[in-house]
Amino acid sequence: MKIKTLLIIFLVYGLIFGSFYTFLKFSRVEEPLFLTHYYEKEIFDSSDDYVSIFYITNKGDQRQLVSAKSKELPGRQFYVDHDMIQYSEGIYNQHEALINLTNIEERDIMLENFLFEFSDGTSVETDIGAILLLEADRPGADEMVVDIPSSGSSNAGESFAAVNILKDSQLAAINLPYSNELTGFLDLKLDKSNSASISINPEPEEFKISGDMSGFPKDELPVSLIKGEMIRVNGFVDKTEMYENDIHALQIGITGTFLLNEKEVKQHLMYVTEQPYLTSTQIKELKELREEGPR
Repeated sequence: MKIKTLLIIFLVYGLIFGSFYTFLKFSRVEEPLFLTHYYEKEIFDSSDDYVSIFYITNKGDQRQLVSAKSKELPGRQFYVDHDMIQYSEGIYNQHEALINLTNIEERDIMLENFLFEFSDGTSVETDIGAILLLEADRPGADEMVVDIPSSGSSNAGESFAAVNILKDSQLAAINLPYSNELTGFLDLKLDKSNSASISINPEPEEFKISGDMSGFPKDELPVSLIKGEMIRVNGFVDKTEMYENDIHALQIGITGTFLLNEKEVKQHLMYVTEQPYLTSTQIKELKELREEGPR
């Protein structure tokens, strides 16, 4: 009887151990799993520039990202200023690596495919989404239609900007980069009420984005703006839906097209910045999605 009981106990422990081993085997990432980023990066010649690249490793993986090469800029090597573990989730670690972009002369170029090189000599070639390098272009004081005294992003899906109107004008369009990729989970709202300057959670007038995402529908824009007014622009990102679309990090600028004395002026209205925080379940789903084939 005792032998039979011991056999049952050993069998149960064996099943538990086998199940746990199988779980680990199929849950662990085979190589660092790079997330998908959609960035606009204005390059300033006089300052150090970098972008944050996020990736997932198994706990216990001691490798550090040291450099990267982009297929779109052959012969150029990007160095990593810092690689740190942002947080741990289950059996995974999420890393943030700061990729140095200093002394890059190219502009209006999209970086998509990278070869990432690690401290142990291994490397991973992958698409990371898109990083659009732009010339830093700010209008002069006499050309500015709006001024942004305050703005912010919660990294929980909400961004805002308080916008001072400097000149009588019309807001003819609100323009969104990466329009095809961001359709469905980024919503923009505009508050033009008198409380816009002080309201934390205004009841905004919602402008629905048009199908081609090039701006807002013509029947809702243009909106007349008067010098001295303040408007508030709110951005709302459904991060769950964003992750389901295999997009994890955003750093983009929302621009407005203003009509001023028959002249068209474009200026930034708001920046949207979202960093990833994936659960173990979301990481496993992403792992399975990537194993099904390339993006």
